[in-house]
Amino acid sequence: MNLARPLFLAPVLKEKIWGGEYLAKSLNDYSAPKKVGEAWLISTCGADASPVINKHAGIASLADAMKKYPVDLCGLNAAEFPLLCKFIDANESLSVQVHPDDTAVKKHGWGTLGKTECWYIVEAKPGAEIILGLTDATGVDEVAVATLSGDFDRLLRRVPVKNGDVFFVPAGTVHAILGGLVIYEVQQSSDITFRLFDWNRPRELQIKESLLSIDFSAASQSAISPLSITLSNGATRIFRCVCRYFALEEFLIPPMSTLTLPDRKSFSAITTLEGSFEFVDNDGSFDKCENASVVVPASISRSVKILAGSSGTRLLHSSVPEILAEVIEPLRATGFSDEKIAGLGGSSSSNDLIQIMKSEYERATK
Repeated sequence: MNLARPLFLAPVLKEKIWGGEYLAKSLNDYSAPKKVGEAWLISTCGADASPVINKHAGIASLADAMKKYPVDLCGLNAAEFPLLCKFIDANESLSVQVHPDDTAVKKHGWGTLGKTECWYIVEAKPGAEIILGLTDATGVDEVAVATLSGDFDRLLRRVPVKNGDVFFVPAGTVHAILGGLVIYEVQQSSDITFRLFDWNRPRELQIKESLLSIDFSAASQSAISPLSITLSNGATRIFRCVCRYFALEEFLIPPMSTLTLPDRKSFSAITTLEGSFEFVDNDGSFDKCENASVVVPASISRSVKILAGSSGTRLLHSSVPEILAEVIEPLRATGFSDEKIAGLGGSSSSNDLIQIMKSEYERATK
């Protein structure tokens, strides 16, 4: 037996002191806690592993699928499912925090994976901001002193945001999601978070671990400029953020149109933002997708098509990319310059696309 159908996943709702009512209402879950801060949509993390709704192949959860059918599911040489996708409802501001990278995690014995992520701004109230990085010339001593004095806010880089913005948040970046935001987050499958400052709320801080994790050389991140391709059926494929760990794309599919997912070696992790759709293959239709996230196993990714509903569909798609073949080359073929393509990877200090382009150039000039 193998994985021959997409896996429809139920969200795992998590109560947070800074959460609100948006997620429970949008997911039609009226039994949810009053302050839902996160909806974990695609996860294999312990007790928060995503339940499988359609029970394909007797699978109870995405973690169960990864245990029984790792190659079918991932199409990768992966010991664990590599991504975690979630909604975040920041009714109030989250703590100022930092995530370690893979190297720091292994060096200090904190786990197996670091936590690089990106944020898609689903809804932003007027004047909403995020914290993304530190002010220029801020060093470890200045941060350490500020955590003790409580004079921390002056070191933080505030960035205005609006609906549809996407930000790359590499591990080692000091950051915070502030109040008035709903965000879709794609990240490495890790829940390692160190709080550096929490707006004087009485919660534990991890200052030592934070200082060991901050990348003080990181360049400032700005909203990523999307790159769009119009497909033959009138659908729009929009590249939003790309790094070695994940590629985030957005698809806009016209009413009752069929989209063939672009060829890739990875699984496809899909969350609907607007409308509904059905999966279609040569054998007919699968279940209609509403208020659920879906993982299309790598083993069937080439045979699955998406049929948009009567009002059209807007969805977010995540995968683990082969960056050259699945991102750079298709965008070059459409006429985008390498400079614009590289912008999908954020600042140059942590940009995997630039590194691949440099390697290409070096091979060509040998």
